[in-house]
Amino acid sequence: MFHHARKVAATVAASAMVTSTALAGELVINTDTSEPAPMAAFEALIAGFFIENHAAYSWQEALAPMVQGEAAMYVMGNFAVAPLREAGLSDDQLGFFQFPVINPDVPLAEEAPTDTVHIPANATNKEDARKFLAYLARADVQTEVNATLGQLPINKDSEVGDDKFLQAGYNMLSSTTGGIAQFFDRDAPAEMAKAGMEGFQEFMVKPERLDAILERLDREDAQQGELSFALAWDSRSDLDLHVTCPAGRKINWENRSVNLPGCAGNLDVDANGSGGRLRRDPVENIYFTEADNGEYVILVDLHEARDGASRERFIVLVRDGGETRQLTGSVSESNDWTHVYRRQ
Repeated sequence: MFHHARKVAATVAASAMVTSTALAGELVINTDTSEPAPMAAFEALIAGFFIENHAAYSWQEALAPMVQGEAAMYVMGNFAVAPLREAGLSDDQLGFFQFPVINPDVPLAEEAPTDTVHIPANATNKEDARKFLAYLARADVQTEVNATLGQLPINKDSEVGDDKFLQAGYNMLSSTTGGIAQFFDRDAPAEMAKAGMEGFQEFMVKPERLDAILERLDREDAQQGELSFALAWDSRSDLDLHVTCPAGRKINWENRSVNLPGCAGNLDVDANGSGGRLRRDPVENIYFTEADNGEYVILVDLHEARDGASRERFIVLVRDGGETRQLTGSVSESNDWTHVYRRQ
């Protein structure tokens, strides 16, 4: 099975999957440790069914395992249906179901983001633009436009297409009692969204990877400080770890040591650089012996791709005192990855 950490999107909360059923809808997890039942139920539901390093896939990249029969379930919006069909999957191979109920006492809520059309602030013909928007919102026009787009119309008097995924999405959204949201990370308060998204990301990384990364660090005699950042990946390509402390000083392969009050750290393990040993299980490590509270900017870049790789997936391990956090991502030679870790 394949699960992808992306919320239901487009204007319909319908999904697709190969040779089984599809998984869609919105899951609200209560991370309060005094009420662990929802988290335990979700963990039991997905235990052992994620593909390797799944959280690093873009939604487009995640289509390939579906088409190739290597994955069977995908939390995804209706916009994934068209490319799956174009790749050769028939409706006999594609299906949909709403996310299972975990706690019957909690009303089901759904995410169904709406595409919008806007008039630019500096438009020169706003009068006609308003007429166009009014035309676009008409019931008959919405019916025709969304029949072409394969989405749900926003006008309640429009007709919904007979596509089975549109019908499933329409019936689900029409019957939801817990409300309809757009995007969790956009609609929720910033602090809640940050905690929620990081929590999902951590939970969905296979915990056994932690032991493997720690073994790599031990192999390289990596140091652990008050605050430490490790980068691990699985190829001979050269990825580089950069960490900028709250004082604005950066530690990386070009500047391996910083020694300031509250920002004293070192890069003590660098891997797969030019002229050195190339490992398929590399790790890099930056540790701080003094680490002020504040924002630490983590950057990962693909310095040199090898063995035909165009994109590399990785895990960043953040060890802060007694807490450990796993972050996942992917990079290409034209796209770096950044994350802000806030130490309190």
